[in-house]
Amino acid sequence: MPELDQGANAALEDAGVLVELFSARPHALHDMLETYTKIGQPRCTALIEGSRSMCIKTKSSNAAFLNRAVLTLLAVAARWGFNDAWAYDYNQEVVRALAASDEAKVVGSI
Repeated sequence: MPELDQGANAALEDAGVLVELFSARPHALHDMLETYTKIGQPRCTALIEGSRSMCIKTKSSNAAFLNRAVLTLLAVAARWGFNDAWAYDYNQEVVRALAASDEAKVVGSI
């Protein structure tokens, strides 16, 4: 269901995350792969759910109702903000994940 056309973007983001993680910790392969999964899974889930949602909306027999519902949701989102999953910056996620990893190691060594 490539309804959002985000496959290539997601692949480039994944490559960027992996480069940043392995550059920061080149000898911690297993730990960095776990960190990569923690960073990427919420984004991937959001893309899958968004794609499914768009597929349902575009394949519905009641398109007028769905169009009205989508416009209403967009108006609400414009007033109270959009989901950060669509304005993604993987560098921020990598920095946070590495900081949390360092903090966990310090706490674990005490």
